[in-house]
Amino acid sequence: HDTWARAAEYFEFHLHHYHVATTYFGTTWELAPWHYAPNMTAMTTPPVLLALATYAIVAILWRWAFNRPVHDAADEPARWKEAALLLLMFGYGINLLPSMLPWAPKYGGVRLFLPMFPYLAVMAGVGFFWLSQRIIERGKDNWGAEFANFPIKLRVGLAVLVVLTLVVAIGNSHPFGMSYYNSLIGGPSGAYELGMEPTYWGDTYLAAVGWLNREAEHGAKVWINVVGFASSVELYKPFGMLRDDLQITA
Repeated sequence: HDTWARAAEYFEFHLHHYHVATTYFGTTWELAPWHYAPNMTAMTTPPVLLALATYAIVAILWRWAFNRPVHDAADEPARWKEAALLLLMFGYGINLLPSMLPWAPKYGGVRLFLPMFPYLAVMAGVGFFWLSQRIIERGKDNWGAEFANFPIKLRVGLAVLVVLTLVVAIGNSHPFGMSYYNSLIGGPSGAYELGMEPTYWGDTYLAAVGWLNREAEHGAKVWINVVGFASSVELYKPFGMLRDDLQITA
């Protein structure tokens, strides 16, 4: 799989990528500060997933640093379980830490460290399992052994609650998913008031195409606020989505 060459290519991207300006908490940076990546992760991940993943990360690190179990040679499954948890942490860190380097590119929301999120999602699942296990055990202590008859139903109920919060988050941002900011920063409006970029890559332009087709005069000039996106808007024409007579400028 040519692991070393591919790893070198990955880090080469972060070492030598050209600079792209980004707006971060009201300031336009050529190179945003190191905390751009973790803060963007915290602001654009649904809080319930963030909480569950954080719970798992803290538990994994605590277990590894202070409460590492001692397995005998025959306990191979337990060894693999511990190794898998550490591998999750490695995958999470190796995709986030390069974007925190002082010279690394930091722009476009979370897309430059997007491969980190599958690991975050899996750790949220681990956190959910461990937390639900603790809830079930606490329920046994408080309400008796009969509580143990419903662990699967309880887990399913908790999982439904988690999924519902995610469905609401998706619904609130649809169809502009890249504009999603969570409630910790006050949603998209709160993020905008604090000086964060409400969107990028022109994903909202298509919503204005219908209005332009109806209202713009014949041969009107349409100004695109980001120079690099003018060519993207031009692409609407050959697909019949935007009138051919409109002149796109930036």
